[in-house]
Amino acid sequence: MGSTSFHRVIAFAQFEFSRFLFSKRGLVAIISYLAIWSLILTNVVAKGAAFFKDPQFERFMAQLLGEVGLENLSTWAVPELIVFWLVAVLTFPFFAMFSAADQLCSDKARGTIRFLLLRAKREDLLLGRFLGQVLVVAAFIGIALLASIMLIVWNDAGQLSGSLHLSSQILIDLMFVVLPMIAFMLLLNVYSTSSKQAIVHCLLLLTLGSIIIGLLAEYIWQGFSFLGYLLPNASLFDTLALSASVSEQYLLPLAQTLIYGALTFTLFKKQGV
Repeated sequence: MGSTSFHRVIAFAQFEFSRFLFSKRGLVAIISYLAIWSLILTNVVAKGAAFFKDPQFERFMAQLLGEVGLENLSTWAVPELIVFWLVAVLTFPFFAMFSAADQLCSDKARGTIRFLLLRAKREDLLLGRFLGQVLVVAAFIGIALLASIMLIVWNDAGQLSGSLHLSSQILIDLMFVVLPMIAFMLLLNVYSTSSKQAIVHCLLLLTLGSIIIGLLAEYIWQGFSFLGYLLPNASLFDTLALSASVSEQYLLPLAQTLIYGALTFTLFKKQGV
């Protein structure tokens, strides 16, 4: 039974991965992604890194990072990856939101979800769809990192070794950044009727939730600030600044992902779909 369940999870994950990449929505996303990251690499990463390499601006850039709480980034030896990190941490959660917006919605709208559940358990379907989206986002992060490494080597081949080592750590850290968002979108898919509705709900919850929690903590009780940990990427800016503790950077996203997953399964089971 365990082996059969494992194979079903893998099958759902593979289908989710291929469905996104080869669907009309996926092709539009890939083309848009490549176009946007081409602009980011040539106009942001390359030009931003040039300021770090220029002796006249090197000290100024280090001071600027310190002023905005990003002084830990100045220790990185590859300027291109400093700029890449700043852009990636702030953009990939939103990419994950759009990518993972239709993990269940279209199947519920077409009625195919009942057909799937006749042949698989609910947890197989949910876990498979989640892992499929993890693979999708990991692939896109990997493509962006590979393109960045190619840019770095083009400018200075001697930085290849350092770039590969740092890129592997960036890949791991970015995956922990996006995991809660993917799980959160799966949770929203339980009640959303379309991917657009799931995206709108996510943006509203993140925006209004942050504002309400901030107001409660400011004017009623400071302890309400801990409610922020209910939202995905609660420690995003600490992660961006490399100032997050190990528990904030790794254990918190993992705990959020598991909690969202448990809530998703519970609510999905109660729906009786």
